[in-house]
Order: sequence, then structure tokens, then C-alpha cells
Amino acid sequence: MHFFDDRKDLASQGLTLQAVFDLSAMPDALKTWLQGAVKDASGYTQLILLGHGGTALWQAMEAAGARGNVWGNAGGDDPVDSFSRKVVTRYLEESPHCRGHRFLFPLEDYAAPLMALGAHAGWHHPSPFMVGINKAWGSWFAYRALVLTDSDFTATKPEVWGSPCVSCADKPCMGACPAGAVAHAGFRAESCFAHRLTPASSCAETCHARTACPVGAAHRYSEAQMRYHYGRSFESLKVYAQDQAKTG
Repeated sequence: MHFFDDRKDLASQGLTLQAVFDLSAMPDALKTWLQGAVKDASGYTQLILLGHGGTALWQAMEAAGARGNVWGNAGGDDPVDSFSRKVVTRYLEESPHCRGHRFLFPLEDYAAPLMALGAHAGWHHPSPFMVGINKAWGSWFAYRALVLTDSDFTATKPEVWGSPCVSCADKPCMGACPAGAVAHAGFRAESCFAHRLTPASSCAETCHARTACPVGAAHRYSEAQMRYHYGRSFESLKVYAQDQAKTG
């Protein structure tokens, strides 16, 4: 048995969420996506999904000297993506159990169904504020890489656990959202977007509903990490709003 990242090379860099799928055993819907995206995956045997949890990857990135402009650079190279690609590439190229690899994410060419893959791995359950909830990390995790490999790593088994949102009676995320976007009736995306775009909005660099959630609170991102991720999403949201205004 060849366990993926058995020496914790990737986990030590913050890539603590790891799933290895045998292509032959993937659900039909994911096989269909892969066939449409890649056309010919005949030279590959497995699909590897990686994510970070908490602040460890951010700390490793800063220790390595990786920096990036947040504001006004939504379309530029993401240093978090660059760092993740670098450490994953190094691991796969040095592993005796991997004979070749091809990144599907982070790349703009592929609309990778990351949430579906994460759900298949058992990483998360849905939350009222539209960010998945992980049993260990809460909402403080994110997808960092999806890689096709010609490899013989041991496939991981899906994690099975119950959603903490089901047993959460207080639902603090709903009361914390100043836009009223997080509600029992469902998430109101337009309310969220409109409030974030309001001048001097308190939601530009954070999500109050997300920070109010008690699950995994010990792993909450630092202020710098929060500003970075939400800063980029805010810039992307502004571009989206401008495009909508032009076509509307």
C-alpha cells in the first residue's frame, strides 16, 4: 500500500485535506465532467484533490517569502495558487509512486466541480452561508489543487459524519449577517452582493456570518489571510457587477 503524503511533506505546508480517487471508481457524473474537460485521460489512473485547513498554508507561504497584491489584482496570478502548485509539483515529481501528472486546478481552463468532489470525499456539508462546513476545520478550509496522475497511491475512503448545522439551534450565522442574506428560507445571493458593494461596507474584507459560526473557530483565518481572500473575491464581484450593468 502506498499512502499519499506518508511523510507529511504536503501536510507540513498546510495542505492538510487530501483525497485520492481511482478514476475507474468515480461516480458517473464526475466521470462525465472529466471526459468533457480533458478529452483524453487514458494515460492517467487517479485524481488527487487537495485543500488547506486553517492558517498553516498561509504561514508556510509567508515563511517561503510568497507575497501578493490583494486589491486591484483579482485577475493576476494568485500567490496562494502559485505556492500550492509549486509544493504539489515538487512532491509528485519526487514520489516514486507517481509517473506523471496534470493540473486541472488551479487553472482557468477547467470549470472543476470542486464542491462535488469535496462532497464525494466527505470533506464538508452545506452551510446556510454557502461555505462548506468541515468537521475539523469548520468553514476555514479551501480547495487548492486538483491533479490527474498516473500513480498507484492508496485510494482514500470517504469521510462519513453528520452536519453540525442540523443540530445547531441558535444559528448565529443568520443573526450576524447585516444584509439578511443568510436565512432559513435559503441564501439570498443578491442581498449579499449588493451589501458587499455598498460604499464602506463592513463585508468587503470579511463575512460576518462565517466568523459567527462556532464550528472550527480555533482555525479561523488571520486578519491578513482574510483580507487577502475576501479582497480578491471583492474585486471579482466588482467586475461581475460591472459586466451585469453593461448587459442589463
